Amino acid sequence: MSSERKYTGIVVSKDIYERLRTQVEKKSSKLRARISISDYVESLIINKIEEEELLSEVGQFLSFAERSGDKIFINDWVRGRIAPVSLKVNPDGSFKLFCEFDNSDSCVHVGYAYSLPELYRMLKEKGIKAQPQTR
Repeated sequence: MSSERKYTGIVVSKDIYERLRTQVEKKSSKLRARISISDYVESLIINKIEEEELLSEVGQFLSFAERSGDKIFINDWVRGRIAPVSLKVNPDGSFKLFCEFDNSDSCVHVGYAYSLPELYRMLKEKGIKAQPQTR
């Protein structure tokens, strides 16, 4: 039998721990099943690692530049330009992203913008539920 440990500890601030605990309680209540904080954190970390691995493979020529107002600016390293992606909100509360660089709502810049937490922060600040307009 190997004496190598299969787990290790990670230290987080009390504020972060409390946020995690609150999230776990909400998810446990919603699912009506007990979820441990360790399992929840491990799941978050695995998802984040997989997301970053995938984005580094397919989106290595794109990166978040900044956000201003209703626009997210994306560095396009292949074209050597910054692509502005605008948020368009409809009267019914649905929304659409539009790339001003490609004049498109379905280009790679729009797809990349959907992967950015900054988009969802912007939607939350505006009180918009994350439900894009369907075609």
